[in-house]
Amino acid sequence: MHRIKEQFLDILERSISLKELSVLEVGSGNGTRSLAVVARCKMLTGIDPDSAKVTDATERNIPHAKFFVGSAEALPFPEESFDMVIFALSLH
Repeated sequence: MHRIKEQFLDILERSISLKELSVLEVGSGNGTRSLAVVARCKMLTGIDPDSAKVTDATERNIPHAKFFVGSAEALPFPEESFDMVIFALSLH
């Protein structure tokens, strides 16, 4: 099986540029992947159900990124808050 984890954003940007977009990253974890996402977009909002991971992500002080505790089943954001949602690397 070929894993695209490291190539995911490159593949995505072949279809759409993230440069001016506000992105929601569902399953942002401790912010490790968020660094690569926020480097390509205007603003990143991460959400994860694990409060310890959200604390870790927040403590990274990533510019143009904010992190929240929550789940994909009940997003705490108004409709149309984001230009794009990334939820590709969080299912295990």
